[in-house]
Amino acid sequence: MVSQRSWQSLDLRGYRRSRCLLIFFVLLALPLSATTYYVDNCVTVGSDSNNGTSTSTPWLTIAHVNAQTFNPEDSVLFQSTCTWREQLVPPSSGSSASPITFGAYGSGALPRILGSTSANSTSNWTNLTGNVWYTPASATPNVLWRDTSTVMTLVASQSALNADGQWWYDSTNLRVDVYSTVNPASLHTFEIPQRNYGVWAYDKSYVTVQNLSISYANVYDVMLDGNSGSSLGNQNVIINGITAQYAAHHGIAVVGNYNGTTASDNNIVENCTVAYNGWTGIQGGYDVSGLTVLSNIVHDNAWDTAQNYSAGIRVVGGEPGTNNGGNMTIQNNQVYSNGIGQTNSSGTGIHLDTTGTGNVVQYNLVYNNRFTGISVELTTSAVASYNISYGNLTGMYLARGDNGVAFYNNTMYNNTTNLVVEGQTGTGFPVINNLIQNNITESGTTQLRADIGGDNGTDGSGNVYTYNSFGTAGTNFITWGASKYSTYASWEAATGNCGKTGCSHSIQTAPTFTNAGSNNFTLISGSSAIASGTNLGSTYQMGLSSSSLWPSSVSTLNQNSHGSGWEIGAFVFVQHISPAPPTIISITVH
Repeated sequence: MVSQRSWQSLDLRGYRRSRCLLIFFVLLALPLSATTYYVDNCVTVGSDSNNGTSTSTPWLTIAHVNAQTFNPEDSVLFQSTCTWREQLVPPSSGSSASPITFGAYGSGALPRILGSTSANSTSNWTNLTGNVWYTPASATPNVLWRDTSTVMTLVASQSALNADGQWWYDSTNLRVDVYSTVNPASLHTFEIPQRNYGVWAYDKSYVTVQNLSISYANVYDVMLDGNSGSSLGNQNVIINGITAQYAAHHGIAVVGNYNGTTASDNNIVENCTVAYNGWTGIQGGYDVSGLTVLSNIVHDNAWDTAQNYSAGIRVVGGEPGTNNGGNMTIQNNQVYSNGIGQTNSSGTGIHLDTTGTGNVVQYNLVYNNRFTGISVELTTSAVASYNISYGNLTGMYLARGDNGVAFYNNTMYNNTTNLVVEGQTGTGFPVINNLIQNNITESGTTQLRADIGGDNGTDGSGNVYTYNSFGTAGTNFITWGASKYSTYASWEAATGNCGKTGCSHSIQTAPTFTNAGSNNFTLISGSSAIASGTNLGSTYQMGLSSSSLWPSSVSTLNQNSHGSGWEIGAFVFVQHISPAPPTIISITVH
Protein backbone atom coordinates (compact mmCIF):
# COMPACT_ATOMS: atom_id res chain seq x y z
CA MET A 1 0.00 0.00 0.00
CA VAL A 2 1.33 3.43 -0.98
CA SER A 3 1.46 5.94 1.84
CA GLN A 4 -0.48 9.17 1.62
CA ARG A 5 2.77 11.12 1.51
CA SER A 6 4.15 8.95 -1.27
CA TRP A 7 0.91 9.31 -3.28
CA GLN A 8 0.96 13.08 -2.92
CA SER A 9 4.59 13.23 -4.10
CA LEU A 10 3.78 11.24 -7.22
CA ASP A 11 0.79 13.45 -7.96
CA LEU A 12 2.83 16.63 -7.62
CA ARG A 13 5.44 15.40 -10.08
CA GLY A 14 2.67 14.58 -12.59
CA TYR A 15 1.16 17.99 -12.10
CA ARG A 16 4.50 19.66 -12.74
CA ARG A 17 5.02 17.65 -15.93
CA SER A 18 1.53 18.60 -17.16
CA ARG A 19 2.12 22.22 -16.34
CA CYS A 20 5.42 22.26 -18.23
CA LEU A 21 3.77 20.69 -21.26
CA LEU A 22 0.96 23.25 -21.12
CA ILE A 23 3.42 26.15 -20.96
CA PHE A 24 5.39 24.64 -23.87
CA PHE A 25 2.33 24.42 -26.11
CA VAL A 26 1.16 27.92 -25.14
CA LEU A 27 4.56 29.34 -26.08
CA LEU A 28 4.48 27.35 -29.30
CA ALA A 29 1.15 28.94 -30.19
CA LEU A 30 2.30 32.51 -29.58
CA PRO A 31 3.20 34.51 -32.73
CA LEU A 32 6.84 35.20 -33.47
CA SER A 33 7.90 38.73 -32.59
CA ALA A 34 7.74 41.19 -35.49
CA THR A 35 10.96 42.18 -37.22
CA THR A 36 11.58 45.40 -39.13
CA TYR A 37 14.08 45.25 -41.99
CA TYR A 38 15.72 48.31 -43.58
CA VAL A 39 16.95 48.82 -47.14
CA ASP A 40 19.22 51.73 -48.07
CA ASN A 41 21.35 52.48 -51.11
CA CYS A 42 21.99 56.21 -50.69
CA VAL A 43 22.25 57.38 -47.06
CA THR A 44 23.79 54.63 -44.96
CA VAL A 45 24.65 52.51 -47.96
CA GLY A 46 23.69 48.97 -47.13
CA SER A 47 24.91 45.49 -47.98
CA ASP A 48 22.92 42.35 -48.65
CA SER A 49 25.30 40.56 -46.29
CA ASN A 50 24.01 42.68 -43.41
CA ASN A 51 21.25 41.43 -41.13
CA GLY A 52 19.06 44.36 -42.27
CA THR A 53 17.45 44.76 -38.86
CA SER A 54 18.70 48.26 -38.04
CA THR A 55 19.21 51.53 -39.88
CA SER A 56 22.95 51.12 -39.34
CA THR A 57 23.04 47.63 -40.92
CA PRO A 58 20.54 47.87 -43.81
CA TRP A 59 20.22 45.67 -46.86
CA LEU A 60 21.11 47.13 -50.24
CA THR A 61 18.91 45.68 -53.01
CA ILE A 62 15.28 44.88 -53.66
CA ALA A 63 16.39 41.60 -55.24
CA HIS A 64 17.59 40.54 -51.80
CA VAL A 65 14.21 41.49 -50.30
CA ASN A 66 12.41 39.41 -52.93
CA ALA A 67 14.48 36.37 -52.00
CA GLN A 68 13.49 36.37 -48.30
CA THR A 69 10.64 34.75 -46.39
CA PHE A 70 8.88 37.10 -44.00
CA ASN A 71 6.59 36.40 -41.07
CA PRO A 72 3.23 38.05 -40.32
CA GLU A 73 3.68 41.53 -38.84
CA ASP A 74 7.18 41.96 -40.31
CA SER A 75 7.98 45.25 -42.05
CA VAL A 76 10.39 46.03 -44.87
CA LEU A 77 11.20 49.73 -45.05
CA PHE A 78 13.07 51.60 -47.78
CA GLN A 79 15.13 54.71 -47.02
CA SER A 80 13.46 57.93 -48.12
CA THR A 81 15.24 59.87 -50.91
CA CYS A 82 16.80 56.68 -52.34
CA THR A 83 16.11 55.23 -55.80
CA TRP A 84 16.06 51.60 -56.92
CA ARG A 85 15.88 50.51 -60.53
CA GLU A 86 14.44 47.13 -59.63
CA GLN A 87 11.11 45.34 -59.23
CA LEU A 88 9.55 44.62 -55.82
CA VAL A 89 7.85 41.21 -55.63
CA PRO A 90 6.46 40.62 -52.10
CA PRO A 91 7.54 37.05 -51.30
CA SER A 92 5.25 36.20 -48.33
CA SER A 93 1.72 36.64 -47.04
CA GLY A 94 0.73 38.01 -43.67
CA SER A 95 -2.35 37.23 -41.59
CA SER A 96 -5.57 39.06 -40.87
CA ALA A 97 -4.27 40.35 -37.54
CA SER A 98 -0.68 40.83 -38.67
CA PRO A 99 -0.11 41.94 -42.25
CA ILE A 100 3.34 42.26 -43.78
CA THR A 101 4.18 45.88 -44.61
CA PHE A 102 6.47 47.30 -47.27
CA GLY A 103 7.02 51.02 -46.75
CA ALA A 104 9.40 53.87 -46.02
CA TYR A 105 11.54 55.28 -43.23
CA GLY A 106 13.48 58.48 -42.80
CA SER A 107 12.64 61.98 -43.98
CA GLY A 108 12.46 63.55 -47.39
CA ALA A 109 11.04 62.39 -50.70
CA LEU A 110 9.38 58.99 -50.93
CA PRO A 111 11.66 56.09 -51.86
CA ARG A 112 11.56 55.62 -55.63
CA ILE A 113 11.25 52.33 -57.48
CA LEU A 114 11.73 52.83 -61.21
CA GLY A 115 10.91 50.38 -63.96
CA SER A 116 13.36 52.07 -66.28
CA THR A 117 17.03 52.43 -67.01
CA SER A 118 18.46 55.89 -67.60
CA ALA A 119 20.54 57.11 -70.51
CA ASN A 120 21.50 60.47 -69.10
CA SER A 121 25.25 60.55 -69.67
CA THR A 122 26.83 61.31 -73.02
CA SER A 123 28.78 58.08 -72.60
CA ASN A 124 25.47 56.16 -72.80
CA TRP A 125 24.98 57.14 -76.44
CA THR A 126 26.84 56.12 -79.60
CA ASN A 127 26.48 57.76 -82.97
CA LEU A 128 25.26 55.21 -85.50
CA THR A 129 25.18 57.35 -88.60
CA GLY A 130 24.32 60.93 -89.40
CA ASN A 131 21.74 62.14 -86.86
CA VAL A 132 20.89 58.68 -85.47
CA TRP A 133 22.19 57.77 -82.02
CA TYR A 134 21.67 54.57 -80.02
CA THR A 135 21.85 53.23 -76.46
CA PRO A 136 21.55 49.58 -75.30
CA ALA A 137 18.15 48.26 -74.12
CA SER A 138 17.69 44.52 -73.61
CA ALA A 139 13.87 44.59 -73.50
CA THR A 140 11.45 46.28 -75.88
CA PRO A 141 10.21 49.51 -74.28
CA ASN A 142 6.56 50.37 -74.81
CA VAL A 143 7.36 54.07 -74.54
CA LEU A 144 10.40 56.32 -74.33
CA TRP A 145 10.34 59.25 -71.89
CA ARG A 146 12.34 62.41 -72.40
CA ASP A 147 12.90 65.11 -69.79
CA THR A 148 10.83 63.30 -67.15
CA SER A 149 7.37 63.58 -68.69
CA THR A 150 7.53 63.95 -72.48
CA VAL A 151 6.48 60.92 -74.53
CA MET A 152 8.67 60.61 -77.61
CA THR A 153 7.21 59.58 -80.97
CA LEU A 154 7.73 55.96 -82.04
CA VAL A 155 8.36 55.54 -85.76
CA ALA A 156 7.97 52.43 -87.88
CA SER A 157 11.61 51.88 -88.81
CA GLN A 158 15.12 53.18 -88.36
CA SER A 159 15.00 54.83 -91.76
CA ALA A 160 11.94 56.83 -90.66
CA LEU A 161 13.96 58.70 -88.02
CA ASN A 162 14.09 62.18 -89.48
CA ALA A 163 12.98 64.66 -86.79
CA ASP A 164 13.72 65.62 -83.21
CA GLY A 165 11.69 63.67 -80.63
CA GLN A 166 11.49 60.42 -82.65
CA TRP A 167 12.67 56.98 -81.59
CA TRP A 168 12.70 53.36 -82.75
CA TYR A 169 13.61 50.05 -81.08
CA ASP A 170 16.11 47.85 -82.91
CA SER A 171 15.13 44.39 -81.63
CA THR A 172 17.90 42.70 -83.61
CA ASN A 173 20.66 44.66 -81.93
CA LEU A 174 18.77 45.31 -78.65
CA ARG A 175 19.07 49.07 -78.65
CA VAL A 176 17.03 52.27 -78.73
CA ASP A 177 17.69 54.57 -81.67
CA VAL A 178 16.78 58.27 -81.58
CA TYR A 179 17.10 61.19 -83.92
CA SER A 180 19.36 63.99 -82.66
CA THR A 181 21.74 66.42 -84.28
CA VAL A 182 24.11 66.09 -81.29
CA ASN A 183 24.67 63.57 -78.51
CA PRO A 184 21.12 63.25 -77.04
CA ALA A 185 22.26 63.32 -73.40
CA SER A 186 23.81 66.75 -73.91
CA LEU A 187 20.29 68.14 -74.41
CA HIS A 188 17.89 65.84 -72.55
CA THR A 189 17.39 63.18 -69.90
CA PHE A 190 15.87 59.82 -70.83
CA GLU A 191 13.98 57.04 -69.05
CA ILE A 192 13.78 53.73 -70.93
CA PRO A 193 11.20 51.31 -69.39
CA GLN A 194 12.76 47.84 -69.05
CA ARG A 195 10.75 46.13 -66.27
CA ASN A 196 7.08 45.37 -66.65
CA TYR A 197 6.19 46.28 -63.06
CA GLY A 198 7.49 48.39 -60.24
CA VAL A 199 5.58 46.33 -57.66
CA TRP A 200 4.20 42.94 -58.64
CA ALA A 201 2.17 40.93 -56.11
CA TYR A 202 0.59 37.61 -57.00
CA ASP A 203 -1.18 35.04 -54.84
CA LYS A 204 -0.63 37.09 -51.70
CA SER A 205 -2.88 37.99 -48.79
CA TYR A 206 -2.66 40.53 -45.97
CA VAL A 207 0.16 42.55 -47.47
CA THR A 208 0.40 46.36 -47.27
CA VAL A 209 2.50 48.39 -49.71
CA GLN A 210 2.65 52.04 -48.73
CA ASN A 211 4.50 55.35 -49.03
CA LEU A 212 6.56 54.54 -52.11
CA SER A 213 6.94 56.32 -55.45
CA ILE A 214 6.68 53.96 -58.42
CA SER A 215 7.37 55.23 -61.95
CA TYR A 216 8.29 54.34 -65.53
CA ALA A 217 7.16 50.72 -65.57
CA ASN A 218 6.95 49.16 -69.01
CA VAL A 219 3.42 47.91 -68.27
CA TYR A 220 1.98 48.62 -64.76
CA ASP A 221 3.59 50.55 -61.92
CA VAL A 222 1.72 48.43 -59.34
CA MET A 223 0.17 45.10 -60.29
CA LEU A 224 -1.94 42.87 -58.02
CA ASP A 225 -2.01 39.93 -60.36
CA GLY A 226 -4.54 37.12 -60.10
CA ASN A 227 -3.57 35.68 -63.47
CA SER A 228 -0.49 33.77 -62.33
CA GLY A 229 -1.99 30.35 -63.03
CA SER A 230 -2.81 29.36 -59.45
CA SER A 231 -6.23 29.50 -57.82
CA LEU A 232 -5.31 31.99 -55.09
CA GLY A 233 -5.31 35.52 -56.46
CA ASN A 234 -4.63 38.45 -54.13
CA GLN A 235 -6.75 38.86 -51.03
CA ASN A 236 -6.82 41.74 -48.52
CA VAL A 237 -3.86 43.58 -50.03
CA ILE A 238 -3.66 47.31 -49.26
CA ILE A 239 -1.98 49.83 -51.58
CA ASN A 240 -1.75 53.04 -49.53
CA GLY A 241 -0.06 56.39 -50.10
CA ILE A 242 1.63 55.29 -53.32
CA THR A 243 2.60 57.69 -56.10
CA ALA A 244 2.21 55.78 -59.38
CA GLN A 245 3.25 57.72 -62.47
CA TYR A 246 4.48 57.40 -66.05
CA ALA A 247 3.67 53.73 -66.62
CA ALA A 248 3.23 52.78 -70.25
CA HIS A 249 -0.12 51.16 -69.43
CA HIS A 250 -1.83 51.32 -66.00
CA GLY A 251 -0.68 53.07 -62.87
CA ILE A 252 -2.25 50.58 -60.41
CA ALA A 253 -4.01 47.41 -61.54
CA VAL A 254 -5.97 44.86 -59.50
CA VAL A 255 -7.04 41.83 -61.54
CA GLY A 256 -8.31 38.31 -61.12
CA ASN A 257 -8.00 35.62 -63.75
CA TYR A 258 -9.16 36.37 -67.28
CA ASN A 259 -10.81 32.94 -67.42
CA GLY A 260 -12.74 33.48 -64.20
CA THR A 261 -10.97 30.75 -62.23
CA THR A 262 -9.06 33.01 -59.83
CA ALA A 263 -10.58 35.85 -57.82
CA SER A 264 -8.85 38.82 -56.25
CA ASP A 265 -11.02 39.92 -53.35
CA ASN A 266 -11.25 42.67 -50.74
CA ASN A 267 -8.22 44.67 -51.84
CA ILE A 268 -7.86 48.41 -51.14
CA VAL A 269 -6.27 51.25 -53.10
CA GLU A 270 -6.30 54.39 -50.97
CA ASN A 271 -4.62 57.78 -50.56
CA CYS A 272 -2.61 57.36 -53.76
CA THR A 273 -1.63 59.84 -56.44
CA VAL A 274 -1.92 58.21 -59.85
CA ALA A 275 -0.99 60.32 -62.86
CA TYR A 276 0.46 60.45 -66.39
CA ASN A 277 -0.03 56.75 -67.12
CA GLY A 278 -0.69 55.76 -70.71
CA TRP A 279 -3.87 53.78 -70.20
CA THR A 280 -5.95 53.83 -67.02
CA GLY A 281 -4.84 55.31 -63.71
CA ILE A 282 -6.45 52.71 -61.42
CA GLN A 283 -7.75 49.57 -63.14
CA GLY A 284 -9.71 46.72 -61.60
CA GLY A 285 -11.05 43.78 -63.52
CA TYR A 286 -11.76 40.14 -64.26
CA ASP A 287 -13.27 38.54 -61.19
CA VAL A 288 -12.40 41.29 -58.74
CA SER A 289 -14.81 41.59 -55.82
CA GLY A 290 -14.87 43.85 -52.80
CA LEU A 291 -12.32 46.27 -54.26
CA THR A 292 -12.23 49.64 -52.46
CA VAL A 293 -10.81 52.68 -54.29
CA LEU A 294 -10.77 55.44 -51.68
CA SER A 295 -9.49 59.04 -51.43
CA ASN A 296 -7.11 58.97 -54.39
CA ILE A 297 -6.01 61.78 -56.71
CA VAL A 298 -6.16 60.48 -60.28
CA HIS A 299 -5.29 62.80 -63.15
CA ASP A 300 -3.76 63.13 -66.62
CA ASN A 301 -3.92 59.42 -67.42
CA ALA A 302 -5.19 57.88 -70.69
CA TRP A 303 -2.82 59.77 -72.97
CA ASP A 304 -2.04 56.80 -75.26
CA THR A 305 -3.98 57.53 -78.45
CA ALA A 306 -3.66 53.92 -79.60
CA GLN A 307 -5.71 52.62 -76.63
CA ASN A 308 -9.52 52.87 -76.41
CA TYR A 309 -11.64 53.07 -73.23
CA SER A 310 -8.89 54.15 -70.88
CA ALA A 311 -9.97 56.18 -67.87
CA GLY A 312 -8.95 57.71 -64.60
CA ILE A 313 -10.53 54.84 -62.64
CA ARG A 314 -11.98 51.87 -64.51
CA VAL A 315 -13.41 48.57 -63.32
CA VAL A 316 -14.07 46.10 -66.09
CA GLY A 317 -15.43 42.55 -66.03
CA GLY A 318 -15.38 39.91 -68.72
CA GLU A 319 -18.18 39.38 -71.19
CA PRO A 320 -21.69 40.07 -69.82
CA GLY A 321 -22.63 37.43 -67.26
CA THR A 322 -19.10 36.12 -66.66
CA ASN A 323 -16.49 36.65 -63.91
CA ASN A 324 -17.53 40.25 -63.39
CA GLY A 325 -16.98 40.71 -59.68
CA GLY A 326 -19.00 43.06 -57.55
CA ASN A 327 -19.46 44.79 -54.20
CA MET A 328 -16.84 47.40 -55.09
CA THR A 329 -16.71 50.92 -53.68
CA ILE A 330 -15.21 53.93 -55.47
CA GLN A 331 -15.42 56.82 -53.02
CA ASN A 332 -13.98 60.26 -52.13
CA ASN A 333 -11.68 60.37 -55.16
CA GLN A 334 -10.60 63.48 -57.08
CA VAL A 335 -10.45 62.54 -60.76
CA TYR A 336 -9.60 65.06 -63.46
CA SER A 337 -7.95 65.80 -66.83
CA ASN A 338 -7.85 62.20 -68.01
CA GLY A 339 -7.70 61.59 -71.76
CA ILE A 340 -6.61 65.14 -72.57
CA GLY A 341 -5.29 65.21 -76.12
CA GLN A 342 -7.04 61.96 -77.05
CA THR A 343 -8.95 61.50 -80.30
CA ASN A 344 -10.74 58.24 -79.45
CA SER A 345 -13.23 57.06 -76.81
CA SER A 346 -10.81 57.28 -73.89
CA GLY A 347 -10.85 59.88 -71.17
CA THR A 348 -13.66 58.93 -68.78
CA GLY A 349 -13.15 59.91 -65.16
CA ILE A 350 -14.75 56.83 -63.51
CA HIS A 351 -16.04 53.90 -65.57
CA LEU A 352 -17.88 50.78 -64.39
CA ASP A 353 -17.87 48.46 -67.41
CA THR A 354 -19.52 45.03 -67.40
CA THR A 355 -19.37 44.58 -63.66
CA GLY A 356 -21.43 42.51 -61.26
CA THR A 357 -23.85 43.67 -58.60
CA GLY A 358 -23.44 45.76 -55.48
CA ASN A 359 -21.02 48.38 -56.84
CA VAL A 360 -21.10 51.91 -55.40
CA VAL A 361 -19.64 55.14 -56.80
CA GLN A 362 -20.13 57.94 -54.30
CA TYR A 363 -18.77 61.27 -53.01
CA ASN A 364 -16.33 61.69 -55.91
CA LEU A 365 -15.22 64.98 -57.48
CA VAL A 366 -14.83 64.38 -61.22
CA TYR A 367 -14.03 67.18 -63.66
CA ASN A 368 -12.42 68.31 -66.92
CA ASN A 369 -12.03 64.79 -68.30
CA ARG A 370 -12.05 64.58 -72.07
CA PHE A 371 -14.95 62.13 -72.38
CA THR A 372 -17.41 61.30 -69.58
CA GLY A 373 -17.24 62.19 -65.91
CA ILE A 374 -18.88 58.99 -64.59
CA SER A 375 -20.00 56.13 -66.83
CA VAL A 376 -21.90 52.96 -65.89
CA GLU A 377 -22.21 50.37 -68.65
CA LEU A 378 -23.46 46.76 -68.90
CA THR A 379 -23.89 46.68 -65.15
CA THR A 380 -26.66 45.57 -62.78
CA SER A 381 -27.80 47.26 -59.57
CA ALA A 382 -24.97 49.75 -59.22
CA VAL A 383 -25.46 53.06 -57.42
CA ALA A 384 -23.79 56.38 -58.28
CA SER A 385 -24.71 58.92 -55.62
CA TYR A 386 -23.59 62.29 -54.25
CA ASN A 387 -20.96 62.81 -56.95
CA ILE A 388 -19.97 66.14 -58.51
CA SER A 389 -19.21 66.08 -62.22
CA TYR A 390 -18.37 69.22 -64.17
CA GLY A 391 -16.51 70.36 -67.28
CA ASN A 392 -16.54 66.95 -69.01
CA LEU A 393 -17.96 66.13 -72.44
CA THR A 394 -20.75 64.21 -70.64
CA GLY A 395 -21.41 64.62 -66.94
CA MET A 396 -22.83 61.16 -66.21
CA TYR A 397 -23.59 58.35 -68.63
CA LEU A 398 -25.86 55.37 -67.98
CA ALA A 399 -25.22 53.13 -70.95
CA ARG A 400 -26.27 49.95 -72.74
CA GLY A 401 -27.21 46.87 -70.80
CA ASP A 402 -27.73 48.58 -67.44
CA ASN A 403 -30.44 47.07 -65.25
CA GLY A 404 -31.55 48.49 -61.91
CA VAL A 405 -28.83 51.16 -61.77
CA ALA A 406 -29.54 54.21 -59.61
CA PHE A 407 -28.20 57.74 -60.12
CA TYR A 408 -29.09 59.55 -56.89
CA ASN A 409 -28.30 63.07 -55.67
CA ASN A 410 -25.56 63.92 -58.12
CA THR A 411 -24.61 67.44 -59.24
CA MET A 412 -23.69 67.87 -62.90
CA TYR A 413 -22.62 71.29 -64.13
CA ASN A 414 -21.36 72.72 -67.41
CA ASN A 415 -20.76 69.43 -69.14
CA THR A 416 -21.55 69.63 -72.86
CA THR A 417 -24.34 67.12 -72.18
CA ASN A 418 -24.99 66.78 -68.49
CA LEU A 419 -26.81 63.43 -68.34
CA VAL A 420 -27.19 60.61 -70.89
CA VAL A 421 -29.26 57.42 -70.54
CA GLU A 422 -29.26 55.13 -73.57
CA GLY A 423 -29.22 51.49 -74.67
CA GLN A 424 -27.86 50.01 -77.86
CA THR A 425 -30.02 49.33 -80.86
CA GLY A 426 -30.77 45.67 -81.56
CA THR A 427 -27.95 44.23 -79.47
CA GLY A 428 -29.92 42.64 -76.65
CA PHE A 429 -28.44 45.17 -74.21
CA PRO A 430 -31.39 47.40 -73.34
CA VAL A 431 -31.53 49.80 -70.39
CA ILE A 432 -34.13 48.59 -67.90
CA ASN A 433 -35.57 49.73 -64.57
CA ASN A 434 -32.99 52.41 -63.85
CA LEU A 435 -33.72 55.24 -61.40
CA ILE A 436 -32.67 58.85 -61.96
CA GLN A 437 -33.69 60.83 -58.88
CA ASN A 438 -32.65 63.90 -56.86
CA ASN A 439 -30.04 65.01 -59.41
CA ILE A 440 -29.06 68.51 -60.51
CA THR A 441 -28.00 69.29 -64.07
CA GLU A 442 -27.20 72.89 -64.90
CA SER A 443 -25.48 74.86 -67.64
CA GLY A 444 -24.09 72.96 -70.62
CA THR A 445 -25.85 72.50 -73.97
CA THR A 446 -28.22 69.62 -73.16
CA GLN A 447 -29.48 68.78 -69.67
CA LEU A 448 -30.82 65.26 -70.38
CA ARG A 449 -30.51 62.97 -73.36
CA ALA A 450 -32.56 59.77 -73.01
CA ASP A 451 -32.75 57.69 -76.16
CA ILE A 452 -32.25 54.21 -77.65
CA GLY A 453 -34.32 52.81 -74.77
CA GLY A 454 -33.53 55.48 -72.22
CA ASP A 455 -36.85 56.96 -73.30
CA ASN A 456 -38.55 53.62 -72.48
CA GLY A 457 -38.91 52.86 -76.17
CA THR A 458 -37.82 49.84 -78.18
CA ASP A 459 -34.52 49.24 -76.40
CA GLY A 460 -35.47 49.98 -72.79
CA SER A 461 -38.26 50.12 -70.24
CA GLY A 462 -39.03 51.03 -66.65
CA ASN A 463 -36.57 53.93 -66.45
CA VAL A 464 -37.76 56.59 -63.99
CA TYR A 465 -36.85 60.29 -63.94
CA THR A 466 -38.32 62.04 -60.91
CA TYR A 467 -37.42 64.78 -58.42
CA ASN A 468 -34.60 66.12 -60.56
CA SER A 469 -33.57 69.67 -61.39
CA PHE A 470 -32.82 70.01 -65.08
CA GLY A 471 -32.64 73.76 -64.68
CA THR A 472 -34.78 76.42 -66.30
CA ALA A 473 -36.51 75.13 -69.43
CA GLY A 474 -34.88 76.33 -72.63
CA THR A 475 -34.72 75.50 -76.31
CA ASN A 476 -34.18 71.75 -76.77
CA PHE A 477 -32.89 71.37 -73.22
CA ILE A 478 -34.11 67.75 -73.10
CA THR A 479 -33.68 65.13 -75.84
CA TRP A 480 -36.16 62.26 -75.48
CA GLY A 481 -35.86 59.60 -78.15
CA ALA A 482 -35.99 61.25 -81.56
CA SER A 483 -37.59 64.42 -80.18
CA LYS A 484 -36.31 67.50 -78.40
CA TYR A 485 -38.32 69.35 -75.78
CA SER A 486 -38.25 72.94 -74.59
CA THR A 487 -40.74 72.72 -71.70
CA TYR A 488 -41.15 70.37 -68.78
CA ALA A 489 -44.83 69.82 -69.54
CA SER A 490 -44.23 68.65 -73.13
CA TRP A 491 -41.43 66.33 -71.98
CA GLU A 492 -43.55 64.84 -69.18
CA ALA A 493 -46.35 64.09 -71.67
CA ALA A 494 -44.00 62.38 -74.15
CA THR A 495 -44.47 58.69 -74.94
CA GLY A 496 -42.58 56.59 -72.41
CA ASN A 497 -42.49 59.32 -69.76
CA CYS A 498 -44.75 59.67 -66.70
CA GLY A 499 -47.66 61.02 -68.76
CA LYS A 500 -48.97 64.34 -67.46
CA THR A 501 -47.89 67.79 -66.43
CA GLY A 502 -46.08 67.81 -63.08
CA CYS A 503 -45.73 64.05 -62.78
CA SER A 504 -41.91 64.14 -62.79
CA HIS A 505 -41.86 66.42 -59.72
CA SER A 506 -39.07 68.32 -61.43
CA ILE A 507 -37.68 71.56 -60.03
CA GLN A 508 -38.20 73.92 -62.95
CA THR A 509 -35.95 76.76 -61.89
CA ALA A 510 -32.17 76.78 -61.77
CA PRO A 511 -30.77 75.91 -58.34
CA THR A 512 -28.67 78.65 -56.80
CA PHE A 513 -25.11 77.61 -56.04
CA THR A 514 -22.72 79.42 -53.74
CA ASN A 515 -20.26 80.14 -56.57
CA ALA A 516 -20.52 77.94 -59.65
CA GLY A 517 -17.87 80.03 -61.42
CA SER A 518 -15.39 78.86 -58.78
CA ASN A 519 -16.79 75.31 -58.85
CA ASN A 520 -18.47 75.64 -55.47
CA PHE A 521 -21.77 73.80 -55.92
CA THR A 522 -23.02 74.05 -52.36
CA LEU A 523 -26.51 75.52 -52.08
CA ILE A 524 -27.35 78.97 -50.72
CA SER A 525 -30.42 79.93 -48.77
CA GLY A 526 -33.45 80.13 -51.02
CA SER A 527 -32.17 77.66 -53.63
CA SER A 528 -34.99 75.74 -55.29
CA ALA A 529 -33.07 72.50 -54.67
CA ILE A 530 -33.42 72.75 -50.88
CA ALA A 531 -35.96 70.29 -49.37
CA SER A 532 -37.29 69.48 -52.85
CA GLY A 533 -36.00 65.93 -53.22
CA THR A 534 -37.59 62.61 -52.40
CA ASN A 535 -36.59 60.59 -49.34
CA LEU A 536 -34.64 57.61 -50.66
CA GLY A 537 -34.36 55.82 -47.31
CA SER A 538 -31.64 55.29 -44.75
CA THR A 539 -29.19 53.69 -47.18
CA TYR A 540 -28.79 56.95 -49.08
CA GLN A 541 -29.41 59.56 -46.40
CA MET A 542 -25.79 60.73 -45.98
CA GLY A 543 -25.09 63.63 -48.35
CA LEU A 544 -22.02 65.79 -48.74
CA SER A 545 -21.20 68.45 -46.19
CA SER A 546 -20.36 71.88 -47.57
CA SER A 547 -17.03 71.68 -45.73
CA SER A 548 -15.81 68.76 -47.87
CA LEU A 549 -12.40 69.00 -49.47
CA TRP A 550 -11.13 66.31 -51.84
CA PRO A 551 -9.75 63.76 -51.50
CA SER A 552 -8.79 63.53 -47.84
CA SER A 553 -11.37 65.70 -46.05
CA VAL A 554 -14.69 64.57 -47.47
CA SER A 555 -17.43 64.67 -44.85
CA THR A 556 -21.14 63.90 -44.86
CA LEU A 557 -24.36 64.99 -43.15
CA ASN A 558 -27.63 63.18 -42.60
CA GLN A 559 -30.34 64.54 -44.90
CA ASN A 560 -32.96 63.79 -42.24
CA SER A 561 -31.24 65.95 -39.64
CA HIS A 562 -31.31 69.21 -41.56
CA GLY A 563 -34.36 71.06 -42.83
CA SER A 564 -37.82 69.84 -43.69
CA GLY A 565 -36.83 67.46 -46.49
CA TRP A 566 -34.07 66.10 -48.69
CA GLU A 567 -32.04 68.31 -50.99
CA ILE A 568 -31.66 67.73 -54.69
CA GLY A 569 -28.02 67.46 -55.70
CA ALA A 570 -24.92 66.33 -53.85
CA PHE A 571 -24.81 68.75 -50.90
CA VAL A 572 -26.92 68.91 -47.77
CA PHE A 573 -27.95 72.47 -46.94
CA VAL A 574 -27.45 73.66 -43.36
CA GLN A 575 -29.13 76.88 -42.33
CA HIS A 576 -26.73 78.99 -40.30
CA ILE A 577 -28.68 81.20 -37.91
CA SER A 578 -26.87 83.98 -36.12
CA PRO A 579 -27.57 84.09 -32.39
CA ALA A 580 -30.18 86.65 -31.38
CA PRO A 581 -28.88 89.70 -29.52
CA PRO A 582 -29.68 89.85 -25.82
CA THR A 583 -33.11 91.36 -25.09
CA ILE A 584 -32.14 92.84 -21.71
CA ILE A 585 -28.95 94.75 -21.01
CA SER A 586 -28.10 95.37 -17.41
CA ILE A 587 -25.36 97.80 -16.45
CA THR A 588 -24.19 98.22 -12.90
CA VAL A 589 -22.23 101.35 -12.02
CA HIS A 590 -20.09 101.33 -8.91
